[in-house]
Amino acid sequence: MEVRWLKAFHKSIHNLIIKRKMKGLTKEREFLGLEQAKSIAILYNAFNAEAVENAIEFGKVLGKNKSIYLLGFINKKNNESIRDLYPDLGFISKKDLSWYRVPKRLSSSRFIKGEYDILINYYLIDSLSLQYISALSNAKFRIGHYRDQNLYCNDFLIDLGETQSLEELQKLILHFIKNKKTQNEPI
Repeated sequence: MEVRWLKAFHKSIHNLIIKRKMKGLTKEREFLGLEQAKSIAILYNAFNAEAVENAIEFGKVLGKNKSIYLLGFINKKNNESIRDLYPDLGFISKKDLSWYRVPKRLSSSRFIKGEYDILINYYLIDSLSLQYISALSNAKFRIGHYRDQNLYCNDFLIDLGETQSLEELQKLILHFIKNKKTQNEPI
């Protein structure tokens, strides 16, 4: 188990790296609703098989005529067997990260470079690795859970208040992206 000061140190180095990478980086973002979106990416914490199944089901709810891309973060070494259970899905884990929590695996760099209409940050517990991928992604629109530390990696934040459940986050994300009908219509 890591010591708090070491976690804080990793986080500060990580944030410094992200600030440097984002400096001068201008990505034009636009909000496409679910109707117009053709490709959707979902970043999630792959704590266990149930969390992976939850993300897969969420992808199915988003639509059959859409390209859905999933990338899960495996935070514990003893959960590495998840990769074997779901060989067709993308995962990154602690062993795929640099010392300062930046993903160094080819799948994560492909995910960052991928062109997505919507990127969904589908997690409640912060993950520096997933936040890094979201912040630097080429997604046209990024949506996720509201926390002060998530401001740089989302374009639209959902405040869950006291609820704090993935089911509620999913329900609200669907509400916002389904209700955007045309490209010129405000949220």
